Amino acid sequence: NNKTGCTFTKDVVVTVNPLPDIKVTGGEVCSGSAITLTADKANVYNITWKGLETKKEGNLATATVSPTSSTTYIAVAKNTTTSCEKDFSAAVTVNPLPMPQIIQKGAACVGNTVELHPSVLAQGNFTYTWLDANGNQITSGGDISISNNVLSVKITENTSDNLSFKLKVVNTKTLCEKTITHDLSKLTKPVITMLGDNNRCNDGTEGTIRLSGGD
Repeated sequence: NNKTGCTFTKDVVVTVNPLPDIKVTGGEVCSGSAITLTADKANVYNITWKGLETKKEGNLATATVSPTSSTTYIAVAKNTTTSCEKDFSAAVTVNPLPMPQIIQKGAACVGNTVELHPSVLAQGNFTYTWLDANGNQITSGGDISISNNVLSVKITENTSDNLSFKLKVVNTKTLCEKTITHDLSKLTKPVITMLGDNNRCNDGTEGTIRLSGGD
């Protein structure tokens, strides 16, 4: 007391509450797919998420997201008794899908063999699987053969007028995959008709022969 010179002391106890401690997981996902973020100890702390495409309320141990690019999400863990809270990061890496294409070599004329060559417009290691129109895997047999990932089709009179093949490409590192379709339409042999008089005398007289068809 400044007036009397008396002093008085009293101990003040300050309680330091620990910050929340949780584990969160993100991961890798293929472009266009969803992934579930997880946080443990949701029974101990109140968990909320920042950065979600759609805001969600309440205590969330998990959150499903579909990022279009690699993104870091934040899980906020709060002790509702002490009001202490802490942010935790969950990183999500978005891997691109393969960009396959099918190159056709040869016309689908009766008597020809058409080759379908797969390729991918990106670097990396890929697996190639040929499928029929119903999604069933194709193996060599009959008029179809597969060698070094190239599918060959022998076109005969009995070949269907319209064929459809699918190519499934998988990136062996990321396991991201994409399937594309290639259609083949059988081309019939042209029918050529000769018009005109093909009977000529051996007297030097000229004649005209016209051919029709072949469109």
